[in-house]
Amino acid sequence: MSDITKPSHYTNGPIECIDAIDGMAMQNGKEMYHRGTVLKYLWRCFDKRDTLTDLKKARWFLDALIQKLEKARKRSCHLS
Repeated sequence: MSDITKPSHYTNGPIECIDAIDGMAMQNGKEMYHRGTVLKYLWRCFDKRDTLTDLKKARWFLDALIQKLEKARKRSCHLS
């Protein structure tokens, strides 16, 4: 298995993380980067050496997504 194209922490289980992210991307594209990155870090956190760091990275991207959505909600409320 290639460390570049198919590292073991990406292919653990019946489907690859990238396939799950691609499936989510079809739903909406604007916030997909953050959403997909949260999934990526959660997906592989127990398959790498530093679980806590990956969980903190997932939290950072989730917080960034929440902040982005809250700002968008505030903007749309001001326009109403």
